[in-house]
Parts: sequence; C-alpha cells; structure tokens
Amino acid sequence: MNFHVLTLFPEMVLNGVNTSITGRAIRNNKISIEAVNIRDYSNNKHNKVDDYTYGGGAGMLMQAEPVYQAYKSVADKIPENHTKRVIYVTPQGEQFTQKKAAKLSKYDDLVFLCGHYEGIDERVLEEVVTDYISIGDYVLTGGELATMVMIDAVSRLVPGVLHNEVSAETESFHKNLLEYPQYSRPEVWHDKKVPDIILSGNEKEVEKWRLNQSIKRTKERRYDLYEKYKQYEMCLDKLKEDKLNHSDMISLIDTGRAEIVLKAEGEYLLKDIQTNIYFYCSLNDKYTILQLVFDCVSKTANLQEKTLNKIKNIRKELEKIVVHGSKAKKKLEEILSNSNIKNLTYTMEEFEQYVYTQNIRLSIKGMKHPRISGNVVENAQDQLAKIQLKKYGLDICSDIEIFDGENFAKMTITAIINSQKDEKLLPIIWNKSANNAIIKETIKNANGYKSKENIIVFSLSLA
Repeated sequence: MNFHVLTLFPEMVLNGVNTSITGRAIRNNKISIEAVNIRDYSNNKHNKVDDYTYGGGAGMLMQAEPVYQAYKSVADKIPENHTKRVIYVTPQGEQFTQKKAAKLSKYDDLVFLCGHYEGIDERVLEEVVTDYISIGDYVLTGGELATMVMIDAVSRLVPGVLHNEVSAETESFHKNLLEYPQYSRPEVWHDKKVPDIILSGNEKEVEKWRLNQSIKRTKERRYDLYEKYKQYEMCLDKLKEDKLNHSDMISLIDTGRAEIVLKAEGEYLLKDIQTNIYFYCSLNDKYTILQLVFDCVSKTANLQEKTLNKIKNIRKELEKIVVHGSKAKKKLEEILSNSNIKNLTYTMEEFEQYVYTQNIRLSIKGMKHPRISGNVVENAQDQLAKIQLKKYGLDICSDIEIFDGENFAKMTITAIINSQKDEKLLPIIWNKSANNAIIKETIKNANGYKSKENIIVFSLSLA
C-alpha cells in the first residue's frame, strides 16, 4: 500500500511514521509513504500558499492552485489500474473507525490532504477529494497528526505489517468489543495474581473467559459499542436458526466485515464494508426491505428522514446484492422489473452453497501436501485445479475447475478447506449447478453440507 501526504510540514509527517511498526513496514517494503510539500507548488517567489477569504472573516485560507498542483504531482504517478482514495482530514468529516480503517486498507493508494489556517478553498476540495474524515470532535492546528493516526491504524491491517497476523483481528473494536485484559510475568505482582483460568492451559475455557471479559469491559466503558455488539448478536442468533442457508452472512459478521444497513421483523440487509456487496435475507417470506430499496421516493416519503437517506445512499452504491432461495430471487426479479428507476438493468449468477462446519483441518495423508498458489491448486507433483479463491472479493471459494479425475478433486477440496481454516474463516464454497458432479460428491464426502437454498447474486447497473 502507498500513502501520499500533501502537507505544509513534510518533516513532521515523515519523522512520525518512520518509527515503530510503520517504520519497520516501510523498511520491509510492505508500505510506502511520501510527504509532498504544498509550498513547492506555490506560484510566487515567497512560496506563499494562503490568502484572505472572500466575504471577510478571521484568518487565512489555503489557495486552490498550489493544493491542486501538489495533488496532480501525486495523482499523475499513480498507475491507472490502482485503486485510490483522496482524503481531506477535517472535523467536518465522517468519524474514523476501525471499520473505516479496514475498508481503506483494501486500496492501493491513499492520498491525505492536510489543511491549515482556516482550511482550504472549497473549489479544489470539490475537484479532488473523495472522502472527508475526522478523528474526533475537536480542532487541531493542522491535519498532520490526524493523518498519522489514520496511517498507523490502516497500516496495521495491511498483510505482512504485523508479525502476528491474528493481532489485527483480535485487538480492540473487533466485532464492536473492547479487548480483554492481558497479563505477563510475573504470575503475582503487588499481591495481584493472574486469573487461574489464564494459567489453566484450557484453550476453550480461556477463549470463553476472554469473550466474557470483553463483553463486560465494553458494557462498562463503551456502552455505545456494547449496544452495537448486542444488535449484531441478535442478528447472528436469527441467522443461525437456518445456519446452512445463511452461512455467508454469518461469516461476514464473524469476521467483522458486516454492517447492518436495514432491518425489519425477520429481515436483514447487510453490507460487506470491504466490497460494498449487499446481502439480504428474509426469514418469514416478507420482502419489505427489498421493496423499500427499489421503490420510488414518493412511495417512501412517509419514512423517517434518517431511513429515507439510508435508502437513497444504498441506491447510489448498490452494484451487487446476494439473496437466498427461489422465493427471494423471484421477488427481487419482480421488484426490479416493476421499478421506475431509470435505465436499471441486471444480470444474475446462481450457486449452490457448501459449508464445512467441522473444527478440525482435513487430513492430507498421501496427498503430497496440496496447497493454493494464486488461483491454482497444486501439490509437489501436479497442478490440480484452477479456482476463484475470493469470489467478488468475498472470503468464499468458487469457479472450481478440476484438471484430472476424482483424486485431484479430493486434493483440491482438501486444500481449499484447510486454507480457509488456516485463515480462521468458515470454509464456504459456491458451486454452479452445472459444474462437475465429482466436485459435489467430493465436498459431500469431506463433510461439507449443502444449503437447502441456492445463492443468487444480482449485478445491477444503470445503463
């Protein structure tokens, strides 16, 4: 990942990030950071970049042209195939959270614009900025400190930055819970003893204790997060009433990637915060939420303004939505056909969903250590299959193409399941109905259970 900081104080930024974990990540080429001095793009001999504001008012304003030229010097170097965001650090922006950090960590390049004085000319912000982000409801002298906070938080989520990859997933704020208490040597300090359960060596009991402590600490210290945690747990409980059919949504919540966008009695609309793919389920054959999302504004005018704004935002960014079963598929087709959203078209892909629910990895005895390299499954002797390890960017495997016979199928499915188990994911495979019957039989023999309902992915576009 590449960070670019547009600032009046490049040394301040570089001195801050070139230490500790981010410094090590820079030296190991896991991330790169450049600080661009906006003054270098001033159009006067004194390198002046600010001026008085039109209409009067206290203080000076950063001018548009130096900021724009500094941005252009960075943007022109970023490859066209790279994904990027341009972030203006401002108290007026949306709150920076761990979920936002996770989302930003998936981009190739992040450009941070640091303001000073009374801010920056609005015209250049409108032209280049994609995100307005705040680290809190208070005012700093400039955007540099806030930028360094965000770079640190995002960097930790870039693969290879932390030595212990599990750390990024289990620390504070994962699944809306604060981190549990932790202890090191000595066993007794100032007459305070490490809890016996931590010393017991019973991993299951230790994990249970840690979860209970996280819940307790969150409730005491951050009741707002505790309320969110309860909301997601209630959603999980509902989905687990039909666990196999909704394993994809359960996995999304368990990995901290889900945002509950809308809910009604027996209905949930989730969003994967990393891919912006929406997931919908109805547990009672009612489709109120689907209807609301695609209804015209006049039909939703009686809703609360907050809900109405949510629906408008969904429409703006909704490109893919996953539904479960033939009834939901039929209903969504009907709704889309009758929608008065101009130029709306859609395509569908349908998959069988298989889920491996065991706690243990599959045995690889006699398989010559099958493994996944990119989108190829191989062992010490052969290439076994081609796969799509992350369908649409989701932690779901699909599009399996076995190269040769039943034995290759067994090794391929074993490699897929073990790879997902190693990443602490629920192993899920989406398989098209027309695919080789050997794949289905092999998954079944590996104790992979098939969902009763198929998965249907609607891809939407405004032509």
